[in-house]
Amino acid sequence: MKNILLILINVLENKSFILYYITITMTGGSFMEFNKRIPIYLQISDLISYQIINGILKSGDPVPSVRDASSKYAVNPNTVLNAYKELEMRGLIYTKRGIGFFITEDKEVIESLKNNKLKKSVDEFLDKIHKMGYSDYELKNILVERGIINE
Repeated sequence: MKNILLILINVLENKSFILYYITITMTGGSFMEFNKRIPIYLQISDLISYQIINGILKSGDPVPSVRDASSKYAVNPNTVLNAYKELEMRGLIYTKRGIGFFITEDKEVIESLKNNKLKKSVDEFLDKIHKMGYSDYELKNILVERGIINE
């Protein structure tokens, strides 16, 4: 319960989100262990989405080349290309022909991504809390007790 509450606090305070289904183990910054149940290209696209939301990658920044990213994540270049195509379809990155991929400069797209991820994270959190048998009232009392919300 405490860990789940800390996730909600992180989501509410930092307006960031937790990638609940990506299990990433970083070793020396170059090795990733992917969740076997989810396509790797989706995990890479979600990782890049997370970096955009948290300001690690900023509007107009270049995205690592397909070759660099495939080397970094130890995956086939086609997997990275599929991740980039996914991000491009969602409007998060765009291509400059012959130069590479870049983060969108459309702040509304990025803000929409943030809001959608926040809502999804909160929904998942509430679903887990309810499955554990806790009511909204009990959750509210904990949040009031911790000073996160007022009564």
